Amino acid sequence: MYSKDIRVRIFGGFMVCLTRIRLVAAALTVCCAVPAWSQTLTLPQQRMNYCNFVATSQGLQGDSRKAYLTACINGQNPTAAAINKPLTVEQQRTAACEAQADTQRLGGEARRTFLKSCVRM
Repeated sequence: MYSKDIRVRIFGGFMVCLTRIRLVAAALTVCCAVPAWSQTLTLPQQRMNYCNFVATSQGLQGDSRKAYLTACINGQNPTAAAINKPLTVEQQRTAACEAQADTQRLGGEARRTFLKSCVRM
């Protein structure tokens, strides 16, 4: 007992130095711990956290929350009022014309021509 080591008799009579156990435990802790640099969030993760925080703070739920999160994550940065705002008459007309073009299965130039004439009516 020349140093500050405390010798302990464990399992089958092995003498173990307690300070060595502490060193091994410390080494394992350092090796097995997740490094700090890997805990930093990537830009998409930061954006997702921000968008989720804003949606929660505004009390958005259901479809309006989904629409807000989708637009926010895509970088459009919408406001909750814009998500819930009703469509204008022109937007409703365009949506109706696009639905009609879909039912007629129009594509390409025929679709563009139909949509131009339909929206102008």
